[in-house]
Amino acid sequence: SSMDDNVGRLLASLDKLGIRDNTLILVFSDNGGSPEGTPTGTPNVLASATSRPISVEKANELYDVMGEDATFPHYPMGWACASNTPFRKYKQYVHLGGVADPLIVNWPAKIKEQGVIRQQFVHVVDLCPTLLEAAGISRAPTYQGRPQKPFEGASVFATFNASSVPTRSEQYYELGGTRAYQSGKWRLVADHDRGQPFEKDHWSLYDMSKEINEITDLSSQFPDIAADLRAKWDDAAKRYGVLPLDDRALVLKMLQDKQRRGIRAYWDLRPPVERIGHDVGPTMTGTDHEVEIDLMRDSSGGDGVIFAYGSRHAGLVLYVKDGHLIYETSMTPWVERIVSPNVLPTGKIKVGYKQTMVSRPFDGGGQILINGVKVAEKKFDRCLMTTTYDGFTIGADLGNQVSAAYKGPNPFQGKIERVQVRVDNRPTSPLEIARFLSELAFRQ
Repeated sequence: SSMDDNVGRLLASLDKLGIRDNTLILVFSDNGGSPEGTPTGTPNVLASATSRPISVEKANELYDVMGEDATFPHYPMGWACASNTPFRKYKQYVHLGGVADPLIVNWPAKIKEQGVIRQQFVHVVDLCPTLLEAAGISRAPTYQGRPQKPFEGASVFATFNASSVPTRSEQYYELGGTRAYQSGKWRLVADHDRGQPFEKDHWSLYDMSKEINEITDLSSQFPDIAADLRAKWDDAAKRYGVLPLDDRALVLKMLQDKQRRGIRAYWDLRPPVERIGHDVGPTMTGTDHEVEIDLMRDSSGGDGVIFAYGSRHAGLVLYVKDGHLIYETSMTPWVERIVSPNVLPTGKIKVGYKQTMVSRPFDGGGQILINGVKVAEKKFDRCLMTTTYDGFTIGADLGNQVSAAYKGPNPFQGKIERVQVRVDNRPTSPLEIARFLSELAFRQ
């Protein structure tokens, strides 16, 4: 509904400007229906993606607010299968269920036929050269003094007004270790189980002219065709930088790539500080870390958020409410909280949070401190280990709010003078990787 409303707003604006008829509009999507909701669905896809599946009974408790701000829902795999029909499999696979998508092209002044269907092959890499031809311009050979990478695709502009003009007929695919090569009516697909040797993968051959849903494997019947397409995939992989293959889980890949670049062990921040992006800010989940804050509370007290990371779907926050210092982690529908028994003193004070892991990335506990003295602690049912779309903020919760205990950004009413963050930046060990992967609810 939101998409429909906003496409309508865009078209209405183009009409008002008098340029609607001579505007080229392309609508397309990025992948097939996703199986990340697991077989039963989830009110919080970040929980499912980070090894904490939610039972149907627990999900039902959120029925009345499903789809609202407190949830990040995802439908069950069966609905993903239905939405990909007649194609096989889902997002994160290179079967057609993962890579076949709609493309709608509209340009009233230039496209003579309306409401017609084109059957020629088009890949997303063909769209840039198509747009350049539509605009009547050539691509510059260099950018900032450097040669531009050659296009992998080719323009399909001629198909706008011709139903039979040919397009490219061959294309390689690779995603998370799964591979495919399409050539005319033939499609070769490598089925891959994460963590298994790539050389043991079986390559299945399908005749798309007879069976678009990739069910009947013809590789034994046409071994020469299968071998030829396999060789073409190998050649394309070398030419376009696909190798070496990498089949790590996305969450693990993001963590390890961040470690490879180097996780910063110490941050010294002096507000005001803009929100720091989740991909470049302090690494505050699944590891030992300590945050120490110098702040000032006047005689009238002062509540509000001291720092926040992430969102209610997956996040943590240190805040003051009714004078009490509170640390909270949230992963809908679970909340864990540490509360100081006494109200904070006024004047210049130090507050802090310290997390100690027993077994990374899920087992450990935390404690809150006032002027260097531990005032409360808790062993967590499960430490937060997650990716998030919201970053790290100081003095307010500027993303999707982490806690339901306050509304909106909830800025701190005192003054924050300094925030120091110390992070254990030891690389993830093979045992920790194995432990994380063994608990993944969705393994692909």
